[in-house]
Amino acid sequence: MLPIQTAFEVESRECFRALMWALSYPGQIMTLPVVGDANSLASFATVGRTLLDLETSFFTNDIALRVELERTGSRARPATDAAYLFFPTLSDADLALVEQASVGDETYPDNGATLVIGCRLNGSHAVNLRLSGPGIQSETMLSVAGLPPALWQLRERRIRYPLGIDLFLLDESTSGVVGLPRTTRIAYE
Repeated sequence: MLPIQTAFEVESRECFRALMWALSYPGQIMTLPVVGDANSLASFATVGRTLLDLETSFFTNDIALRVELERTGSRARPATDAAYLFFPTLSDADLALVEQASVGDETYPDNGATLVIGCRLNGSHAVNLRLSGPGIQSETMLSVAGLPPALWQLRERRIRYPLGIDLFLLDESTSGVVGLPRTTRIAYE
């Protein structure tokens, strides 16, 4: 007889799968198993409940999201020390915090931070990104709106493989997520 799974366990498993597929196939939009209305931070809370636990740390400058993420038992830390940085809205001023995110070190490159950033996937006034690298056959295009254009230059400066940061782009209105690991090369138009 199989054990009975709680709704939380099902949601976490499906979210984890969506996040891993997103990193495996950069630029492909995956769907998160989110219950909640658009603009409620439901996608961010779901990702937080899936990735955070007593052994991890996070940073967010959104007070409502911080309260939700603290329920995981994870520790809130400054942007320089956090394993996960959550930005439901990323402004030009927030780029200084992104600049401080850990890229790991030569001994432990896996200590590089993971950023979870809100945006509009395939939205109007979008920046077109041409993606290439592992997990992408040849190249793929992705349209992203609602992010400071300087994010892409900052990301490029911060990545020196195997060091770097990984990104998840979340579209709260569609529960869509795109993964951009540090191995993905991005050209923007």
